[in-house]
Amino acid sequence: SFGAAYRFYGDDWGLFGHTITAQLGVLPGERDLVTLRARFHGQDAASFYRARYEERPGERLRYVTRDRELGALFTTRVQLAWERTLDLTDAGPELQLTLAAAGTHLRYRDFVGLDQVWAVELTFAAVVLL
Repeated sequence: SFGAAYRFYGDDWGLFGHTITAQLGVLPGERDLVTLRARFHGQDAASFYRARYEERPGERLRYVTRDRELGALFTTRVQLAWERTLDLTDAGPELQLTLAAAGTHLRYRDFVGLDQVWAVELTFAAVVLL
């Protein structure tokens, strides 16, 4: 199966963002699911965000921030996951095992001291389905 979604976000701080997600799922076996997910997100900065706040005569700032998540940024995340479901008993609960690996890249377009972040995430989960 394949799915895709688009999300637009806007708020009264002047922050506007766009997110595109896509997912591909394949059933290689009766109890296995392999998924590939991708997420792309870009946003403008909040209206009051500045890389540096310099004092200007007569200016009174209502808000100031050092939060890089309120600045202009772009993120990309890709994940590959495998799920397997096992019967614990013939008539009872199941055990769902998940193994996933993901990579994320964050690009800060106007943040002093940090241009980008690369991250790798490994996940193992075991869930009992009653």
